[in-house]
Amino acid sequence: MQHGRKIQEVTMREINWKKLVGAASAAVLAATQVAPAITAYAEEAGTTDYVYCAASLTWAEYWENEGVYLDSAADGNWEASSADADSHGETDLGAYDAVTRATSNHGLHRGSYQCTVKVFDTEGNSYDYTGRGQNESVDVVSNRDAGTTTVMVDGKAAGAYDHSVIVGPKYVPVAVPAADYEDFKKAYTVYENGTEVKGGYTEKNLVNIDEEIQVDANTSGIKVAEKQEDGTFQFSKRSTSETPDGKVVDKDAVEISEVQHDSGYGDFIRVDINGDYGDLGAHMYAVRWDYYGDGDTVLATYGTKFAADNWMHKSMGIQLGLTKSDRCQLPEGTDGYGRWDVTVYATGYQDFTFTVDNEPEQYVYGTMNLPYADYYYGELGNKTDTTDGKISYDADLAGNAGMRAEGTYDAVTSATGKKWNSMFADTTYSSEADENGGGKILGVSGVEVAIEQSLYDQLTADAKDSKTSGVLGSLFAGFTPNEDQTVVPAAYKQLFADGTLSATITAEPEVDLTNVTPTLKTDSKYGDYQLKMDGLDLGEGNLVYGVIVKTKTGNYGMLQLENIWKGGSELAWSAGFKTKEVHGNSLRSTPYAATSGDTIVEISYLTSKGEYSVHLADGLYLPKKHNGTVNAESVAVAAGSIPVTLADLPEDFSAAVSADTLTGAAYADGKMTFDAKSVLPGSYTITVSDESGVYAPLSTSVILTTDAMPAAYDAEKGAVVPAKGAAADDLAAYLKNVSKVTVNDTTYEATGKHGVKIIDPTTGEIHADAETRDGAVFTKSGTYKLTVEATGYTTPLTFEVKIEVTDSRADVDLDGRVDSTDVFYMMLYTANISAGNADFVLSEDAEKNKQMIAAADVDGNGSVDSTDAFYALYYVASKGAGVNVTWEDIIK
Repeated sequence: MQHGRKIQEVTMREINWKKLVGAASAAVLAATQVAPAITAYAEEAGTTDYVYCAASLTWAEYWENEGVYLDSAADGNWEASSADADSHGETDLGAYDAVTRATSNHGLHRGSYQCTVKVFDTEGNSYDYTGRGQNESVDVVSNRDAGTTTVMVDGKAAGAYDHSVIVGPKYVPVAVPAADYEDFKKAYTVYENGTEVKGGYTEKNLVNIDEEIQVDANTSGIKVAEKQEDGTFQFSKRSTSETPDGKVVDKDAVEISEVQHDSGYGDFIRVDINGDYGDLGAHMYAVRWDYYGDGDTVLATYGTKFAADNWMHKSMGIQLGLTKSDRCQLPEGTDGYGRWDVTVYATGYQDFTFTVDNEPEQYVYGTMNLPYADYYYGELGNKTDTTDGKISYDADLAGNAGMRAEGTYDAVTSATGKKWNSMFADTTYSSEADENGGGKILGVSGVEVAIEQSLYDQLTADAKDSKTSGVLGSLFAGFTPNEDQTVVPAAYKQLFADGTLSATITAEPEVDLTNVTPTLKTDSKYGDYQLKMDGLDLGEGNLVYGVIVKTKTGNYGMLQLENIWKGGSELAWSAGFKTKEVHGNSLRSTPYAATSGDTIVEISYLTSKGEYSVHLADGLYLPKKHNGTVNAESVAVAAGSIPVTLADLPEDFSAAVSADTLTGAAYADGKMTFDAKSVLPGSYTITVSDESGVYAPLSTSVILTTDAMPAAYDAEKGAVVPAKGAAADDLAAYLKNVSKVTVNDTTYEATGKHGVKIIDPTTGEIHADAETRDGAVFTKSGTYKLTVEATGYTTPLTFEVKIEVTDSRADVDLDGRVDSTDVFYMMLYTANISAGNADFVLSEDAEKNKQMIAAADVDGNGSVDSTDAFYALYYVASKGAGVNVTWEDIIK
């Protein structure tokens, strides 16, 4: 089929339109309401002869001169597309471009009733879809068992299905000047009067199409095709005669539903037609919405596209919606409430217009503690509010979707008590600790939730009669209404009668975080992928409830502790290859398995103050994880080569082996050679990369060893120095690789998060004041035996060191000596505490006060009392009498 205008390409141009929020300017709105002047047909005047027929148009061609809205973001381009996804994950936020669908069961068959549908195979070939029930000359067949979807032409496989597009209405009535008719037929698919058209098949309320095309001057919605100087055609505003032809909808036979909001398919307003709707639904090709607000004047008119806004179902009615997009933004200063006139255009029908009043709903606002499955159910695009306001205590859609199953969006288990019940205390709630001190993070706490007033009243009454149960009853039992109901929360969810919750609703547009740079790691202690969000700033006091990582093919919710760290500045997850993180906690992977090989396009933070998003225009590719391995054998530095074994790499993995810090490194035939003369002992990393960039790299550590000992202890300097004959560089390499120091019988790690710096890695100096989390390494004066181990050095270094420890006990005034002043401070503090003055301090400086009280606790039992004062007085008196006592002599 040929067209006068180019159909939007398969992938669509990725135009970086402005974020589709807020209202357009009044000037743009006014401009889009006035159709450009096009010569109208003049049948009765006899000045022009016309041919009447039906033709297939694009959405842009159909709506361009109808006086409908086009956002300024489209820059006058009626075919403008948008790469942004709506709340259901569809890229329907453009103007009047073709509606693209990735799946064969969404919009394909029902769109073919009245719209031109083209299907594409994976080779880029396109086919005009004919629809089921019409001999299937072009059809799409799915084989679920085999996991394939095939384009079929005349019963034979033509190619693997890739996607489909809904181009525009198929049977638009047009009047074409007779002189231009032959050119028109070359440019457009034309259905002449008397042409038999078929489409669809009867399924419950919907009926198949089997009739003849009949168009004349009285046909509803006729457009005039006017040939332009460049040979293309434009189409006038649709016109209806005073005595229009076509069937009339029986308003008593159809039922218009209540207005719905945020129904889960990207729309912000929706109304359904039920009752005897089947024939109208099968013939519907477009819908116009006129917004009046509180007055009698049209404020804005909006055009729609099938599958992006409109839909008909075999048993659930005609579903008409509007999505905020390049084709629909509310006028500035309006909220969408008030009068809407909805007009349905259907082939063979006169226009059907009905009015709905979109009245503000009344809500009760409060807070809830939400299990992760319930919190993320609506956020991930799952349909909510499935019961049309009828309470269902039996429904558990999150459970039915498998989100409560172990390893999906169930509780997060932590083996350590420090993290599960304190690190995220403001944003999560937890069960009791287990026998190991760990516990479970069950979900998100204090989430703002809105409940429609009528639903709240019914739930309250049911709760009083003990009638509540199930998911809905459990959630409502934890609902705490806010004291001030006049304040709409900055961010909240809506609880529906089936126990589901909407995606987050925000009072303000999402904040576009333009200064955040994600850094990706594919070899992390905490999962298969880790993101460090450099520059992330969500504002002081802003709580992160959840994070959604959006890829080209799906959305993924992140959970606190397991996936979200440091206020969201670090994110990590497992795609099924790394099963445990560094602390031994099991990692869930079921929800995230499909991220391997996908591309991140957006990262959204759901917070107490609203939604904050990082948009990645170029995408961030997640290299495919795999089961390949690399192993390297530790050898002596003098060997000059390291045996390296690669195993189980994917067949198309193009391996490149490297070791960046290894001087002269080169890999060939299973060996990594290096310059043995210049390489020093220590740990080195060997990396195996995929030159194509498709797969994630592998890495392993290898230790190059030596029997030589380049270090010795110098008692006079109190430091580790070069051994006889060793160079300064040799010592520096040794000190950098010190891994453990054993003091007498206690071994301390020298590196890592909790490493203890006993030997200075730069100067070799022994730190007599070295501290661990449990206290000082050297607790008293004396001689200590030190055994030093260094990575790559097979011989430990052992020596003795004399340590002089200054005891600060009883030095309350922190002046370096213990005297009567210190005793006075101790007695003063003790007297005040004994008198009940719990707020008494020795210093207004909090840190200094802490040090003074610690010094006053002479016996180290955690409290300061008269016993401590007695010990201090005894110590001062003994020293004054010339008796050289120690604290060990006094405290026995």
